[in-house]
Amino acid sequence: MQKFILATDSSCDFLLEDCEKMGIYPAKLTYTIGEENFKDSMILEEQMEFYNKMRAGAVPRTSQVNAAEFLDFWRPFLEQNLPILHLVLSSGLSGTYNSAVQAKEMALEEFPNAVIYLVDSLGASSMVGILLYKAVQMRDSGADIETVANWLEENKLNVHAVYTTNDLQYLHRGGRLSKGSMIIANALGIRPILKVDAEGKLYSAETIRGQGNIKKRLAEIVSEYSVDAENQPFFISHSDAEDYAKECEAVITAGTKFKETHYCHIGATIGAHTGPGLVAFFFFGNKRK
Repeated sequence: MQKFILATDSSCDFLLEDCEKMGIYPAKLTYTIGEENFKDSMILEEQMEFYNKMRAGAVPRTSQVNAAEFLDFWRPFLEQNLPILHLVLSSGLSGTYNSAVQAKEMALEEFPNAVIYLVDSLGASSMVGILLYKAVQMRDSGADIETVANWLEENKLNVHAVYTTNDLQYLHRGGRLSKGSMIIANALGIRPILKVDAEGKLYSAETIRGQGNIKKRLAEIVSEYSVDAENQPFFISHSDAEDYAKECEAVITAGTKFKETHYCHIGATIGAHTGPGLVAFFFFGNKRK
């Protein structure tokens, strides 16, 4: 079996310690608060501190990794002649994938024999994580880099995501919701249900009034779109909203039984845009359209 590097970035929702256990190498993306720059550390305690800063009024901004930074991240592997399979944050949400493509061109100039597979995940958060989880299983079972890369390309649109949040102020701060809409929604107890389309873009699919109705609708969506659930993993991610995530999970899994459930924490890369209070659910189904 040819040894290869399985790489991604810090938008995958895995903690650094989880990546180390699974043999995944994450590029840590950056964000700013005011004039200060930070790396998405992927360490739980620092993630909780990050959300507390947002609750106190901080408005973080993310910045796109450039091609030179990608090349610097890959260079230690390339110098050892190790093939690289890098699963990248959706091109529908960020220019990170384009930077990776440019970095690959630069890498092949410096290392002409380099083997680099880039996969545009067309997803974010645990949409990336659930694909990595499968890729790790394939790698550890003996699959080579080309087989794993082809499987990711063929199955990435089979990953579904459904998001909701119990606090709209962060969507407002980030310019994704007007102040008037936020006030009305809060007064009426209305919350959005968000999905990701086939181009890897996040969109508001519907709005629901009342916590009980939101949980019921989440359960209906998972039941409708999941395929072969009893043999598939179910991933749950949250941005410092574990209790809310567990409440939703109880309703969802009462109707749809999965082989296994994994909890993940949304890091700063995604959390900068959503704030604390987001919960998200990820599973395999038919291809997104």
